[in-house]
Amino acid sequence: MSGSDPLKIFALIFLGFVSGAQAQEKTTRDGYRDFRWLGRGNAGIAAVNDGLSGFYNPAGIGRNEIYIFNFLDSSFGGNSNIAQGYTAFNAFVGGDGALSAKLEPLLGVPMGLQGNFFPHVAVPGLVVGFFDYGETQFLYSDPVYPRLNLYARNDYGGLVGFGTGIADRFYWGLSLRYTRRLYVDEAITSAALLNYSPTYLSSILRRGNAFGLNGGIQYHQPMGSQQWFGLGLAVEDFGATTFTNSSRLRVPSRQEQQINVGVAYGLNLPLSSLGFYFDVRQMYTQNIDITKRIHFGMDVELVLVDLRAGFNEGYWTAGLTLKVLPLIDIDLVTYGEEIGAMAGQQQNRYYLVGLKLGMDLKDKKVARRKQRFTLDKF
Repeated sequence: MSGSDPLKIFALIFLGFVSGAQAQEKTTRDGYRDFRWLGRGNAGIAAVNDGLSGFYNPAGIGRNEIYIFNFLDSSFGGNSNIAQGYTAFNAFVGGDGALSAKLEPLLGVPMGLQGNFFPHVAVPGLVVGFFDYGETQFLYSDPVYPRLNLYARNDYGGLVGFGTGIADRFYWGLSLRYTRRLYVDEAITSAALLNYSPTYLSSILRRGNAFGLNGGIQYHQPMGSQQWFGLGLAVEDFGATTFTNSSRLRVPSRQEQQINVGVAYGLNLPLSSLGFYFDVRQMYTQNIDITKRIHFGMDVELVLVDLRAGFNEGYWTAGLTLKVLPLIDIDLVTYGEEIGAMAGQQQNRYYLVGLKLGMDLKDKKVARRKQRFTLDKF
């Protein structure tokens, strides 16, 4: 084991100190989650048409009509239990007392952080970018024999996608991504903590590389000069994305295929534009209740601010974009997701801050006129 491996473990745990605390019931997760999408209920399969189309629905790449240079597209945040977890962690690393007593404030309380990074270039019909997405999950689950259920994942790599359309109505596209994954999914016992060794760290860290393929279609129908209606279907991770490494040991779990469908409606007003979205995600994933598959939301785009709201897995979401400078957007996002088997059992709420820095090569008025029904653009 190299001397840098402990640092990698620490960075992995810190960079994602949770994003959905599914330690109680593991479910298939998205390969990448954008903070603006989460603000509107993680919905938009029928409307996306920018660089994020490569992750959500590559058909949207064919609808993009501007040249976007996104130098920074990042977010970072944590859930509502972080403060409580920080206090408990300080007590854990210092002072005397039984281990179970130190961990008692964490019993059954999911905690964590998440972050992402996606600089990219999107031109009509093509998107190329680099991504880094991290999440971790900690859940203390056994007061008698103290155990921390730890799930941590850091994915980074490259994405390329293309799309095209037919008669300005039908669009289709494909995207290919290379992912390097660092992954931990372990129940860490008190004995393991007390008998820490570099060998143990190496044994719980999984590494792997994979190529994943996404595809999708969209249909858009104008309804007069001020409205449109859209349909979308996307397949993420065709046939499942399987990770491999040279040693064939400690390989991360594969990313399961998921099929997502959506509808969207857009309305153009004199000083603003509105979008309404409804998605059913992971339609054929057997271990996810229908209440956790439904996502819907809306956004309002104004001159200096964008507003978003929606529902994700049964819990409200909200987002705010402040266009502080011509090339800089600041985002504030909150969303809730379900830890249990179905919506309404136990909410895990997150608060994120995002920063977007970029430019396009067309006149702002032209770009906005061509894309005024969609969010996630400059």
